[in-house]
Amino acid sequence: MQFTRTEKHNAVVLALSGEIEMYNIGPVKTEVQKLIEEKKVRIVLNLQDVPFIDSTGIGMVLLFQKSLKDAGGGLKLVKLTPSVEQVFRLTRLIQIVEIFDSDEAAIASFR
Repeated sequence: MQFTRTEKHNAVVLALSGEIEMYNIGPVKTEVQKLIEEKKVRIVLNLQDVPFIDSTGIGMVLLFQKSLKDAGGGLKLVKLTPSVEQVFRLTRLIQIVEIFDSDEAAIASFR
């Protein structure tokens, strides 16, 4: 998995690409921890190029959600692929994490 970081308005967009699994989540976890330390706690994860997420990836999303909320911010997800969306529906995470069709809509929801 790879990611790019873009700051837009009052949020940071992390666009992830590739499969999210136990063996490759370290760099994005480190990046989010760094953002929290920098007080950049409004984060959007763009998942349009993520074809697969395993249970470790789901745990990562839940950890981010809690850590960012505790820090006074939040986490939004954008553009889930059909297979990733199915995982979020089956695990009922779709009821916990806000999901949007665009980065702009997700960023606007922070206001």
